[in-house]
Amino acid sequence: MVDVVPFQNWDGTSTRSRLFMVNPSTLEEIQEVVAMMQLINMRGRCVGSAYSYADVFPDEDTLLINMT
Repeated sequence: MVDVVPFQNWDGTSTRSRLFMVNPSTLEEIQEVVAMMQLINMRGRCVGSAYSYADVFPDEDTLLINMT
């Protein structure tokens, strides 16, 4: 399932108002997500706990793959 979510890092210094996020729990789900992204030419980024001060978060309309 893909959710459309607001996103911010742990202390709120980097935020995005609208991102797509998936929460795969198996290797097969990750493979399906990557295949879907290739089909629709969508960029993605893996995220964990979002502990970063740098503005390394993706642009709006990027798929976040939650690896926590």
